[in-house]
Amino acid sequence: MGLALALIVVASPLAAERRLDVQKLEKGYVGALDLLAKGNSDEALDALMATEIEALGTLPSTGRIDRVWRHKLSVVRKALELTSPEVLVPVIVLHHDAYERYREANHPVLARHARDMATDLAAYKAQSTKSAADKQFAGWVIASFGEQVLTLRTSGTSAGILQDALDISPRNPAALLGLAWAHEVHGEYEEAIARLSQLLEVEPGHEQARLRVAVCKRRIGELAESKNALTRLLRDATEPWIRSVAYQELARIFIAGERLDAAQTIAREGAEEFPEDQEITILLASVSERLGRLAEADAIVGRIQPSGSGAASARYVYDGRPDLGLEEARSVMHSMMNERLDLLATGLRWWGAGTASEEAVAEGGEG
Repeated sequence: MGLALALIVVASPLAAERRLDVQKLEKGYVGALDLLAKGNSDEALDALMATEIEALGTLPSTGRIDRVWRHKLSVVRKALELTSPEVLVPVIVLHHDAYERYREANHPVLARHARDMATDLAAYKAQSTKSAADKQFAGWVIASFGEQVLTLRTSGTSAGILQDALDISPRNPAALLGLAWAHEVHGEYEEAIARLSQLLEVEPGHEQARLRVAVCKRRIGELAESKNALTRLLRDATEPWIRSVAYQELARIFIAGERLDAAQTIAREGAEEFPEDQEITILLASVSERLGRLAEADAIVGRIQPSGSGAASARYVYDGRPDLGLEEARSVMHSMMNERLDLLATGLRWWGAGTASEEAVAEGGEG
């Protein structure tokens, strides 16, 4: 490695910490917002990320992030003064989208900065207007972040984000389902039932919530309530994986109660409806064996075929991260952004050649 290259490698993150060109930062940020106002969302994201990476580096200190945040907010405040709180919507959605891009690029600190800025602006808008629509919008934005990190390994972090969404929008279905799943995978079944019950107050026909309540009740020993819930679910549920798991759970309840004939009946119904479902077929064979019908059990096992479709099993879907149903909400968020681009363009008119905010001038462009 040459000396010049070695100096660049060693000095670049430190140099970024030593000096912040505030006017260049604000000019770059305005440029990104201007691209967005013109409808060039992909170019706006590229420009935003280039500006932030140059200003922050990839491992910025907390103080550095706070200063960059402050100067970006000074730009947003100017736009607010010239327009209305609705100008925040495109800014929020831009940072929402930057969060995912930063995560894909493995820049967790910058992703957190994008998430924090979008979350704070959305919360500010909701709290300042007291509008139900603004609270719902903020809830969707924050819940979207929660879903993106919702895995077993990061369920604690996701639960905190989803709780933030509920604090603003208490009837947010995505946040309620995500929190319920986080509780369930950690064996906190009573807490999961509480969240799912809230979800069912919002959406009484929510099939996945109904199934998860029944499963959690079986796990805490409330077998009669679970059986009744599963029976009702099988009468009207339409989602195949939900019906499959309901058959399995109901058969297990009958097995636990030594009602093997009833277990065999319900498992057979499930196998007839889902002949390629290996789990139901194996469960049916197991019940037949326990009933002493060994030849029948062997015949059932012989019908099992290797799955070649690549489709996930119903139980795998149940155990995995749930779909929180946010795709439609994200689509609405982007529609709202596009409807307010003219407003954003108006809010940027204060910026002229060589013009910077009062904060930038006062700071003299030095870090």
